[in-house]
Amino acid sequence: YFKKPLYRLKDEWRESYQDLALVQQMQAQIRQDIPALTPSDVRSFAENTPESELPVVSQQYRLSQIVIYPDKEDAALRTKERLLELRERVMDGESFSTLARLYSQDPGSARRGGELGMTPKANYWPAFSDAAMSLKEGQVSQIVETPDGYHIIQMIEKDGDMFNARHILIKPEYSDEERDRAFARLDSIRNEILSGNVTFEMAAKANSEDLKTRTNGGQMADEYTGSIYFDKDHLKPADYTAISSLNEGGISEPFQSLDNEGRGQVVYKIIRIDRIIPSHVADYSLDYDLLLNVATNIEAEKAVEDFINEKINSTYIIIDQAFKDCDFKYEGWFKNSL
Repeated sequence: YFKKPLYRLKDEWRESYQDLALVQQMQAQIRQDIPALTPSDVRSFAENTPESELPVVSQQYRLSQIVIYPDKEDAALRTKERLLELRERVMDGESFSTLARLYSQDPGSARRGGELGMTPKANYWPAFSDAAMSLKEGQVSQIVETPDGYHIIQMIEKDGDMFNARHILIKPEYSDEERDRAFARLDSIRNEILSGNVTFEMAAKANSEDLKTRTNGGQMADEYTGSIYFDKDHLKPADYTAISSLNEGGISEPFQSLDNEGRGQVVYKIIRIDRIIPSHVADYSLDYDLLLNVATNIEAEKAVEDFINEKINSTYIIIDQAFKDCDFKYEGWFKNSL
């Protein structure tokens, strides 16, 4: 890189990163000082902005679900037996790294032989970090359960509240018989709803095992935005596949998906489409949060521009002559000599 020694490059990069961090810090402070927009401000923005400049919202869905979890005990027992076998192989002299590459279901660390890298213990589930920190270097833990699944851990090194360890993660796997039992139960619930014997909301409150949605009749919320409306891209692939051919009011067949925690826990469910909102230009009554974000960002950009223009006129600036013919976004960078 321009035949410069590494230490010189590091110094230049460090200075660039420091400048970037300072810019980001200043921008954040400017944004923080902007008064919060009111609903009246957002409405005015929506009404006075040309339609061609407003964002287009893709088709959205409002959904409700009934969820059944598989029997965890049998799957957990099978998973623990598998991990115990792997632990015994390590204790008998086999390489932890090799076994992690072959069997761990954590793709990020498996290709590194299960190694996680030096990381603060607070970054992990408490059960995982507590078990790891109790180990001596080279020691292998007993089985540790976290929301991700089941682990065995081998300590590499510790430094204060940080540690580097290897782990093997195995997630519970469920049998076809367990899936078939859940599907049969969901199919029976679905038929009761379709025949008019019970409403979807009542069936969800009585049968759904997802605590977050059961109490409100199964109504789902987008885990990314908190909205009750989902963009297609925010739906789990299995969920979208199940509803893609349905109309409003339609109820899917039973299918297998993942839980709303996003930790890979298998669930079985049916979904009803409560409402479909076709693709449209952002509207105040439907897309308030989106319009609020857009309007706030525009106000923030204006505030940053005002700050820059003000500082250009009152700040001593040196710019290399090699850049004098560049196209600058703001005027006033080059000043006449005194």
